[in-house]
Amino acid sequence: MSAERDIAEERDTTEERYLADPSIIDVLAWSESLKENSGDPDKLDALRKARGLLINSGATLLSLWEGLAYADSPGQQAETGKPEIPQFTAYQIDRLEKLGYLTDYSVTGETTASLRALGVPFSQKSADVVSRPEFAAVASRKSAVAFDPADFFLPGSNNKTLEQQLEIMDEFNQRLQPKVPGVKAIFGEAPTIEELIFAYYKRTRRYLLGLVKGSYVRTLTGVWPDGDLAIVGNVSQAQGIEVRARGPHERFDGLYAPRVIVPAD
Repeated sequence: MSAERDIAEERDTTEERYLADPSIIDVLAWSESLKENSGDPDKLDALRKARGLLINSGATLLSLWEGLAYADSPGQQAETGKPEIPQFTAYQIDRLEKLGYLTDYSVTGETTASLRALGVPFSQKSADVVSRPEFAAVASRKSAVAFDPADFFLPGSNNKTLEQQLEIMDEFNQRLQPKVPGVKAIFGEAPTIEELIFAYYKRTRRYLLGLVKGSYVRTLTGVWPDGDLAIVGNVSQAQGIEVRARGPHERFDGLYAPRVIVPAD
C-alpha cells in the first residue's frame, strides 16, 4: 500500500504544479512517471487529466504526441473477451518481410471518437469531418496489418479517381497473391489508417504519412450523404492528423491509394 500511496501522492503533487503554475510544461517527466508505473490501473485517467491541464496551459501538439507514446489505446488494454484478431501465418510473415513490409502491427477496432478521447491530435482542418457523429462512430477493422512506412502508397496511384485506384489495387493484388497467398491490399476505413498512424508513432516517434508534405490516402469511409469519402494524411507535429472529405472523382498529385496488407477473408 505504501508504493500505491507514493504513486498517488506523486500524481497529486504533479497536478498541483500544473494548476499552480500553468507555464510549467513538463509532459515528458509526467509521461516518464506514467511509464515507470505502467501497472497502475488509473494510468489512462491520469494521462487524460494531465492532457487537459496541458491544453489549458498552452502545451504544444508535440507534448500531446509525446505523452501518447506511453499510453495504451482502449482496444489494446482489454483484449480479454474480444474476438481474436486475424493474424498472418508464419509463412506469410516471412514472405512479407522479404518484400520489405513490417508485419508486427495490428488495428483493433478503434473509432475516430475513441482515438480523440485518448488524445490523438487531429488538425483544425479536420473538425467538420471528425466531429460528425456518424463518421466518428465508424470502427477500424480488427486485423494484423503489414505496411512499408517508407513506401506507403500503391505505385502510380496518385492523381487518379477512385475507380482508377481500385483498378490499380486489383492489379497489385493479382501480382501480390502468388507471392504471398492468403493476403490482400485494402483501402480500408478512415479509422484503420488513423489507428495505424497512432500505433506507428507510439513505437517509433515518427509520423506515418508525414514524410511527404501534403500526401494523403483515400479511404472507403463515407463522410457526407452526397458520396464524399474520407482522405487521411498530411500528418505533422504542428497539426496532428488531417482528415478531409473528397468525392470519388476528385484527384490531385498528393492523393494516393494506400498499400496496407491484411489477411484475406
